[in-house]
Amino acid sequence: MTYARQRLGWQVMERLMEEVAGPLAGQEQERAFVSGMRLVAVDGMCLDLPDTPENGAEFGYPSNAGGRGPFPQIRVVGIGECGTRAVLGAVASPLATGEQPLTRGLLGRLAPGDLLTADRNFLSHGLLADVLAAGVHVLWRARSDAGLPVLEVLADGTWLSRIADPAASRRMRRKGAAGKDIPGITVRVIEYSVTSEDGSEVSEAFTLVTDILDPGLLSPEQAAGAYASRWQLETCFDELETSIRGGAAVVLRSKSPPMIRQEIYAMLCCYQAIRTLISHAADDAGLDPARISFTRPRGNPKPHQRLRMLFPLKAWPPAPKTSPSRSPASATWSPSGPAAATSARPSAPADATRPASPAKPPG
Repeated sequence: MTYARQRLGWQVMERLMEEVAGPLAGQEQERAFVSGMRLVAVDGMCLDLPDTPENGAEFGYPSNAGGRGPFPQIRVVGIGECGTRAVLGAVASPLATGEQPLTRGLLGRLAPGDLLTADRNFLSHGLLADVLAAGVHVLWRARSDAGLPVLEVLADGTWLSRIADPAASRRMRRKGAAGKDIPGITVRVIEYSVTSEDGSEVSEAFTLVTDILDPGLLSPEQAAGAYASRWQLETCFDELETSIRGGAAVVLRSKSPPMIRQEIYAMLCCYQAIRTLISHAADDAGLDPARISFTRPRGNPKPHQRLRMLFPLKAWPPAPKTSPSRSPASATWSPSGPAAATSARPSAPADATRPASPAKPPG
């Protein structure tokens, strides 16, 4: 088995992952879209590896004030579709490579008009500029100490600010410039907290930034709900760790860097196969894919047969994937906040095009 895996190499599994990764939600799955935009998320995780000299030299060890960690680790960054938990793209890299550089390499897996959510570790002027240049909208959480000067307060209580270029900011501050006078990428800031149903508990403040400046295109309620859906990708990573790998405490079995990469991309391919099966089953039953157990399809007695039906062999290289452009739907409701008295549920305009459901496998 080991010799066969070595002959195969890891690049084959990486290419297979690139081929099978992609969105699964069709136009009838409304929860996969926000105001006409496909809701996607980016996040990262680190996996423990066998403590061999080769793995340690290639991937590195985590460390803190207490010293070096017991196992080498590999960093995996992925982009997923929130509505179905499908993987759109993923990359594995040594621990020293941060999440932001790895995210840049995955931007080609997104379509113009997607709405990308991300946590506090991803917000930077450079990455934000690259994502917007790809035609993708953002809804990212900002750190509590992020410099977000109030440039203009909007009717719904949100405000316009900017994300400054750090180099330009340092130069201008040395010259005595105020924060609001420093140029940058214009963003809209949405700040809120979550209160428990009985009112006894209030969460920490969430500060989100988005390039969608018009509250009529993305209300604060929609933004809060969309950011909460980002946890679907963390659920995806949890399913990879617990159901595919066997648990967070289980170390990957491979002893060498090439086989580690092969094992990770193979896990991702199996995960996507199960997610595709779940999506088709949910579509047949008229259910939300999130309501179907991940462990049930995983226990299929003949997974290789399902894999072959879901992902038939194709010629290489594959034809480039295309996706219709999407943009925020036109405002058809009043924004929330002090200036709003009522609101209505938004509906996508007639010209908002979204892909149809992927074809189902035979059988």
